[in-house]
Amino acid sequence: MNKRRAVRADERGPGDEVLGPYPSKEAAEHWREKVERRNEDWDDADEQWNEWPDPS
Repeated sequence: MNKRRAVRADERGPGDEVLGPYPSKEAAEHWREKVERRNEDWDDADEQWNEWPDPS
């Protein structure tokens, strides 16, 4: 498996070792930005959730 470039589905490794599919080669090449942005959004959502007052 090549970890440095976008590859076609028939060239990739096992499904549990890849991200995608992506709608285009360009989108696949920018996977890191998408993953980092998604993770930051999830962290923000977790932080907001944890700030809710305790109902008890």
